Amino acid sequence: MKATATRDTLAEGTGVRGYIDIHFNTLVEMFGKPTRCIDGKIKADWVIKIEVNHEIEIVTIYDYKEEGPPEDKNIRWHIGGFDSNAVSMLKTYLEEEQATFQNCVIRVYSSDKGFQEILA
Repeated sequence: MKATATRDTLAEGTGVRGYIDIHFNTLVEMFGKPTRCIDGKIKADWVIKIEVNHEIEIVTIYDYKEEGPPEDKNIRWHIGGFDSNAVSMLKTYLEEEQATFQNCVIRVYSSDKGFQEILA
């Protein structure tokens, strides 16, 4: 499994698929500095290309309409993708890479079930 932070435009057309509660510094440790900032509503954003068994998924992690700079706090980040597979690919990547899960919660949203925690 491989995850690469990228600066290209592969993320155009993605939408929110879930949320992750995690500290900014943990994201920087895993994926490097944020790759882009879109507008005044988003201050930090990562575009990540995750590849598993020749399947590639584009995942975005971004703060949307958060108050103040994200650097010093644990906040709820949006997980974006073209479909809900983005969230499951991110979850698999985090589990396989044994990332630091302290205070890290991933939630998936579906219109019929609402929010469900899939990693705590």
